[in-house]
This record gives sequence, C-alpha cells and structure tokens, in this order.
Amino acid sequence: MNLVKPKPADQVRPYLVQIARHYAEIRKYDQAEQFFVKAGEYVEAFEMYVRANKWEKANQLIIHYLPESQYRTIQVQEAQKFEAEGHYREAEKMYLSAGEPDLAINMYKKAKMFDHMIRLVMKFRADLLKDTHHHLAQSLEIEGNLKQAEHHYIEGGSWAYAVDMYRAHDMWEEALRVAKSNGTKKELGEVAIKIAERMGNERGTQFLIKNGLIEAAIDFEANQEKFDEAFKLAENHARYKLPDVHLKYALHLEDDNRYKEAEEEFIKANKPQEAINMYEHKGDWHSAIQVARQYHPESVTRVQLKQAESYQQKHDFSKAEQCYLAAKEPEKAISMYQENQMYGEALRVAQKHAPHLVDQINENYS
Repeated sequence: MNLVKPKPADQVRPYLVQIARHYAEIRKYDQAEQFFVKAGEYVEAFEMYVRANKWEKANQLIIHYLPESQYRTIQVQEAQKFEAEGHYREAEKMYLSAGEPDLAINMYKKAKMFDHMIRLVMKFRADLLKDTHHHLAQSLEIEGNLKQAEHHYIEGGSWAYAVDMYRAHDMWEEALRVAKSNGTKKELGEVAIKIAERMGNERGTQFLIKNGLIEAAIDFEANQEKFDEAFKLAENHARYKLPDVHLKYALHLEDDNRYKEAEEEFIKANKPQEAINMYEHKGDWHSAIQVARQYHPESVTRVQLKQAESYQQKHDFSKAEQCYLAAKEPEKAISMYQENQMYGEALRVAQKHAPHLVDQINENYS
C-alpha cells in the first residue's frame, strides 16, 4: 500500500524545492527527484520527468507516492495540457497511462487526426470500429469531404453509402467506380441501374453501354418497359440475357391480362411453371394443365390436386372427385366425402378405386 509521506516543515520546504529545481535545470534528475520528494512535491517531480520525456520514471514516481484516484487525475490534467499545446503524441501517452483511451480517441477526433483515432479504436475499442468508421464518414460527408468520407464508408463495410453519397451529388462516375471496386457483379448491375434511372432513359442507357455494362443496360430497358430495345440489345450483345427479357415481358403482359401472350413469353423464358402459376391464380385450370402436360409434365398431378382443392372449397364435390381420380389420389376423394359425412359417396369411390378401404368406411358409417 502506497503511503503519502509527511511534508517537511514549511520553513525548510522552499529551499528543498529550490535545490530540486536547480538539479532539474542541469538535468541531474535523480538528485532533483530526491529533493522534490523530501519537499513533498511529487507532482512537480512527475512533471519534470514528463518534460524530460522520461515517461516510465514519471509514472513510477507518481504511482509510488500518490493514491490511484489522485495520480490518475494528475495524469489526465497533464495530458490535457499537452493536448491544448498541440502535443498530441505526448497527450496520447499520458491519457493511456491514466487508463483513459477514450479521451485520447476523442482528442484525435476533435483534431481531425482520423488515422490516429482509428488506430486507437482498433486497439482499445475494436467492437466499435465499424460504427466509428461510419460516423466519421457521415460527418465528413456533411462537411463536403467526400473522398475521405468514401474511405471511411468502405473501411466500415458500408460501401453502398459511398455510392449513395456520390449519386446524391450527381457524381455518376465516382459512384460507379466505388461499386466496381467493392460490389459483386450483381450488386454493380443494381447500382448502375439506379444511377441510370436518375439520369433518365436515353442518357441512362448510353451511360451503361459506355461503361461496358450491357447486362445492366438490358435490364434497365426492360425495367422501363422498352422491351423492343431490350430484345435488340440482348440479341446483338448478350444472347444469354434473352430469357431474362422474355420473363420480364411475360410478367408485364400478365399484369395487362394478356394471358395467352404472357404464356408464350414464359415458355420462351424457360419458365413454364410461371405460366402454370399464372393460370392457377386466375382459376383457368384447363390452361394450367395444358401447359403442364406440354412443357412441365411433373407438375400435372400437383395442378390436378390444387384444382380438386379449389372445387372442394366451393363444395363442388363431384368435380373435386374427378380431379382427385385424375391425379390417381382416390383416398383424398374418399377423405373428402367422409369429412362431409357423405359415406355413400365415399363407399362408391372406395368400391371402384380403393377396395381395401371399404371395411373401414362401413365401420365409420355404422
């Protein structure tokens, strides 16, 4: 336990301090320390070592002679002096000696010395690193320092914010550069299309083609419902994109209730299931089964069962039965009849299509 030593008599103390300061001036620090200690001037001895850049000695002395609450406060005060004088490295050392890394981090933030700020965050507050980068980027963006803001958005894993920042300033090329450097091919395309949308139809398409983003240009034209141009671009530059254009055109036609044309486009897009789903949604079971039989046979049974369920919900049990039997699921027809206490109908179906269930139906009926 560190004990505060009693101070010498007031009449002797000034002479001890004077001798100590003399030794300090001629850089005889050990002798100076002895007299400072005898005078009870531990803080001045500490400051002498700090000015001499003898950090270890300074901290050893103050820790030895003062209680923790007191020497921590003195270290912070000394750090604040260095900070006020612009001696940031010295201030940092002193803040860290006092166990106050947050004060050092905040010092560098106020001084806009962001590299040093991030260095300390990485070392002492690693869990806040991404958030720190993000907040820094936002502040720099507000100040108009876009290049540095971009750097911190990217370092914080938020490159998309840098893209949005450049888009907001109509700096299209910069936005695209960031997306190219940091995003996937799909993300790049999405960003490029957003940029093109801000530019307008014709200018946007030219921008995408100029930057070699043919796929994005095709998607952009299709998104604008300019399907002739989208097909032309795909035909001339990226035939593998034709199914995508056919799909978007099919969805457009479906929204316009042009179902037969939409079906043709779904088939060209190699998406027969989409056509089947379209017809199921509008209750056109005949067309749904026709498409399934021709282009996706494995879906036929599923469509027949969904049709049966649709009729069952409407209590059109006869048609539901026909669908269940067409799907080779007589048990489902039997269950339907039994659930509705139509045991005679259940027995009829069982006798013809599932004789192994006859006894069970009779037992349920009785």
